[in-house]
Amino acid sequence: MVVDKPPGMLSATPQGRREDSVLSLLRERFGDDVKRRRESGLWIIHRLDRDASGLLVFARSRQAFSWLKEDFRARRVRRQYHAVTEGAQREDEPARGGFQSFLKEGPAGRVECVEPDRTGDAAPAPGEDRAKLAVSFYEVLATGQGRTLFLMRMESGRKHQLRVHLQDAGHPIVGDRLYGKPGENPLRRLGLHASLLAFRHPATGREVVFESPPPPEFWKICGAQPPEPPAEPVRGGFPTPGQTRIETSWERVADRYESTLEGERPDDHFQRVIHPGALRLLESVPSERVLDVACGEGAFCRSLAALDVECVGVDASPSLIQKARAKGPEGVRYEVADARELGAVAGERFDAVTCIMALMNIDPLRAVLEKVSEVLKPGGRFVAVVLHPAFRAPKQTSWGEDFRGRLRRQYRRVDGYLTPGQFEIVMNPGEVARGGRKETTWTFHRPLQQYIKDLAETGFVLDRLEEWPSLRTSEGGRQAAEFNRIRREIPMFLGFRARKIDAKREE
Repeated sequence: MVVDKPPGMLSATPQGRREDSVLSLLRERFGDDVKRRRESGLWIIHRLDRDASGLLVFARSRQAFSWLKEDFRARRVRRQYHAVTEGAQREDEPARGGFQSFLKEGPAGRVECVEPDRTGDAAPAPGEDRAKLAVSFYEVLATGQGRTLFLMRMESGRKHQLRVHLQDAGHPIVGDRLYGKPGENPLRRLGLHASLLAFRHPATGREVVFESPPPPEFWKICGAQPPEPPAEPVRGGFPTPGQTRIETSWERVADRYESTLEGERPDDHFQRVIHPGALRLLESVPSERVLDVACGEGAFCRSLAALDVECVGVDASPSLIQKARAKGPEGVRYEVADARELGAVAGERFDAVTCIMALMNIDPLRAVLEKVSEVLKPGGRFVAVVLHPAFRAPKQTSWGEDFRGRLRRQYRRVDGYLTPGQFEIVMNPGEVARGGRKETTWTFHRPLQQYIKDLAETGFVLDRLEEWPSLRTSEGGRQAAEFNRIRREIPMFLGFRARKIDAKREE
């Protein structure tokens, strides 16, 4: 059941309070026989702020509730909002883009953009709410009379996300008493409306799209006229963030990263598994142009150059690019560029693009894939390698032992998988154990369905996927054979190849 909620009404009544809400009125109107039948009734899937208006979906069966709840959690639902804000859009502000930040709720219920402490040693107290990554996209629809009307989409679903992001950008929502500025409110309500809701129907699997146009006043107080309603539901996409607010480059750990690949004790996974596997997936031929995204100090570019491939490497870390240029070889070009923008190479075209062990360190993923799609020729290949998201998710998977008589069996424990998340990775655990200062980077966990969805929506079709185990071995000892067995059974890396769809050929 989809409902168009009016402003000023709760989505659901909190426990212990007596106040009408959308859920209570629906149960009164249609009857709540959950106690009698247990499989039917009304279940709330998501909520809107009291002072916001727009579309809400409720489940009429337990099965529908389970499926819809999972779709929301896995971010398979499309939600669009109209937000009218204070402050006219300046000429130097992009008309399309996005916001990305970490949000944390304070004790009074107010949510703020925060910068997580990457170097502090203090662990969070038990039950402390950590800051959570939030990504929003926007498009300016109208601006005038000191106000701006935005079309918004949430990539994540954090509390007060759109209100906080717009306020942080200098455009608080009209009538927002918590994050806005006091003064006259011509709307006499919060200027936020959930205008589009699209999801897969739990029974048929088909996408259903519901629309609720924002009040005409949203346009008028910006000096514009409401457009004519479209004949078909709006299905257009949004841009990716033009300027992200979270620094995820490895500039701070450039020296440590280089020693990992080519120091006294280099990581043999790259030489024995990752680079050979990526070359096999790439199937490059001489004279092709290949772009290596997040190239680091150029190790994979040097492998490509040895095959007479014209290679260009980009990385957001100036120090790593400087190291790559010093190592050569001649003919390989390196540029400092964020993977989400591509900077100096954005206007070029390539036969193939690679991203080796870096996608899980960059967010949002879609921003990278859209830029990769733009620089690839039709039919071009995109090859990426990541830690296996099912078995090697940082801080969510670990080794365990099962004792069966005299035999100790090794297994891989998985504590979480479907929920996307972000985690700090300590690059120098040995030094920290000896009292040294932590050096950390970010990694972003995504289930496989997120990779496939974003590839499909940015113009790719997946044509190869391989799972690679570690090739390390143990020798001697009673458990050596068991350690070697489990290394071969549980993959460590995931490599995939996707091709950019050739629209003309498809037609």
